[in-house]
Amino acid sequence: MSRGSALPSSRDTIEFASYVAALTSELSRLAREHQLPTLAYLLDIARLEANSAARGEVHMEEAGGLPAEAEQARRRGRTGRRDMGA
Repeated sequence: MSRGSALPSSRDTIEFASYVAALTSELSRLAREHQLPTLAYLLDIARLEANSAARGEVHMEEAGGLPAEAEQARRRGRTGRRDMGA
């Protein structure tokens, strides 16, 4: 987003969303390694939302709930599984 524009461009938004997805994926992995499953779950939700935004999909709040992927991430967090690739 350039400082002179009021709104970010579509390309800026996609790049930023992709960056957030990558960052939250790594942070989620670290949270799991340090036995912080709730934090890992929240980071997974943020990653899923960022991936959706990067693909131009409908945001979760607009869709009326969490995607099936989010429910799977929540369950993995409770069972201690760590396999939540980006």
